[in-house]
Amino acid sequence: MEVDMSLSQSIEDYLETIYLIKNRKGYVRIKDIVEKLKIAPP
Repeated sequence: MEVDMSLSQSIEDYLETIYLIKNRKGYVRIKDIVEKLKIAPP
């Protein structure tokens, strides 16, 4: 049985955004993520 380990493009974008913000600021807030991805907060 094979396991599909691929990520959807939106999940990949989300994770990459978190990574980039963390490297730049040292911390990540939900506000930072939603501003960068231009989405509504939860």
